[in-house]
Amino acid sequence: MDSVAIMKYFEDEGIEISGLKKEEGILVSELYYELSDDVIEAAKSYANDSCEEEAESEKWFSEFYEPYLQDFAVDDFGALIEDIMEKCEVSAQYVSLGLGENCDGCLFGVVIYEKGKEVDINKELDELEKQDRKSVV
Repeated sequence: MDSVAIMKYFEDEGIEISGLKKEEGILVSELYYELSDDVIEAAKSYANDSCEEEAESEKWFSEFYEPYLQDFAVDDFGALIEDIMEKCEVSAQYVSLGLGENCDGCLFGVVIYEKGKEVDINKELDELEKQDRKSVV
């Protein structure tokens, strides 16, 4: 598995890489997918059109704006992962860890591994988090 090519692909796509664990045949990382201004404006427009309450109210934000951004990020990021799987002939699993504080992007936990390898994404992400905490201390 060419982890350098995989990480370069993410960098070329403007994906911010934080937390990284490499082992034989496996790459675990947290990746931040930044949403474009156009997508953020589309989410605002959708929420304004769909919500009867005042713009930026709690309902507007939690039931329309945030879900639009989250769904878009998951769909677009998923397409990037599928592209990597095809180009690099690997398997991958990912999970959304939620929108950023300002809703300008979404954090994903990603495990990329050699085809046929057994991987527990939750275990791998937990180990990455523990590794990150140790490096901060």
